[in-house]
Amino acid sequence: MSLSPAALALLIAEEGLDRPDCWPGEESGMTLGLGDDAAFLTARQFKERWAPYLTAAQLAALLPGVGLRGDRARAFCRVLHARMTPPDNHTPPELQPVRISREVALAVFKKWDEQEYIAQTLATFKGSDQLPADSFGALFSVVYNRGDSLEGERRREMRQIRWAVTQRHWEQVPELIRSMRRLWPNNAGLRRRRDNEARLFSCGLSDTPHVYPAAPAGREPPAGWV
Repeated sequence: MSLSPAALALLIAEEGLDRPDCWPGEESGMTLGLGDDAAFLTARQFKERWAPYLTAAQLAALLPGVGLRGDRARAFCRVLHARMTPPDNHTPPELQPVRISREVALAVFKKWDEQEYIAQTLATFKGSDQLPADSFGALFSVVYNRGDSLEGERRREMRQIRWAVTQRHWEQVPELIRSMRRLWPNNAGLRRRRDNEARLFSCGLSDTPHVYPAAPAGREPPAGWV
């Protein structure tokens, strides 16, 4: 099993190509490539995934950020950015900046993440293997972004989606995905992502093609980051 082209396009458009020195926000950790969040990796896993594409100095600099999330990850990424940014146009940076190409990001995603999160999606939403491919891909995106926990008030819609999928009330799922926007009243990016996932799920049910624009180049640090 693999993601549909439309689901992969959604993921690329929403995740962008992450730089490890640019913290994505919320409870994320240091993130590389196609949303590969080091907060959920061990040092060994991180090295297995990324050592082939980084210099020894870059790998050594990034490893202390593995396992950090939220404010601790933000502080680490801020220091990392300073080390990768020259103080003026004539001074070389302490570290060569890490830039992950689209090809490398997709290679790591395909090798390490896709099947793992397909399995998580199938386990979280029982019966989702019966969904149209694009609809399944929308749920994959939710799990890839939010994880597979069903505990607590913030996971209310996740539990409701699980019930709707199990009972084959698939038509209820798009609005439940949109309902998650309540959790991020001030985060336009996550609110947009939930809308796009809901739209993709609906397109899967109606067999309507869903086209995404070209993926963004990647996140850039905010003004005053250093």
